[in-house]
Amino acid sequence: MKKHVCLALLAIAALAGCKSKEDRAVDLVEEYAKVLDDNASDCDKAGKAALDFAKAHESDFKELAAAPKPEGDDKKKFEEKYKDRMEKAMGKTIAVATKCATNEGFQKNMTEASKMMSPGK
Repeated sequence: MKKHVCLALLAIAALAGCKSKEDRAVDLVEEYAKVLDDNASDCDKAGKAALDFAKAHESDFKELAAAPKPEGDDKKKFEEKYKDRMEKAMGKTIAVATKCATNEGFQKNMTEASKMMSPGK
């Protein structure tokens, strides 16, 4: 499950091709982490909230997936610029995913959410 969460978050963040799309991608990662963190006390609610978030932002994910991906120096700049924000968001997300790793409802919803957050994967 950690793999799904990490892949989805990295895909969201890496999909952006220009400054505004990069910022939006990282904002989405942070918003997603907050949704999970806010519902961390109940794994069923956390999974449902993650799926609801993915559904609400599905068009954003598709748009980001269609954007050119940063490569080479641009990718390094992106990673450096957003490293702290991404690590903080991923820490929250992984904590909830670890806590809820054995919850069937959470797992099912996270699998569906991951598909929406990583279109074309």
